[in-house]
Amino acid sequence: MLWIFIMIFVMILSLFPKMFTHVANTLGIEMPVNALFFLAIFGMIVILFSLTVEISRATLKIKELSQELGILKHELKQINDSCNKD
Repeated sequence: MLWIFIMIFVMILSLFPKMFTHVANTLGIEMPVNALFFLAIFGMIVILFSLTVEISRATLKIKELSQELGILKHELKQINDSCNKD
């Protein structure tokens, strides 16, 4: 979802380049090119942070699923062992 917002922002700035000068002045940056680099680096940091959060969530989910699978295998083995004894 973050990618969509960034792409819309980039498209708007590419369609209206004068707006980028206004953005640079608002940020207190003298040259619009410097503002472009600043916003690009800031955008990459935000994307990296969001990806890190997603990886952390996925890691926790994998851990939970692995534990659940281990419990299910253990229970299945106990059921098989009790059936084989009878």
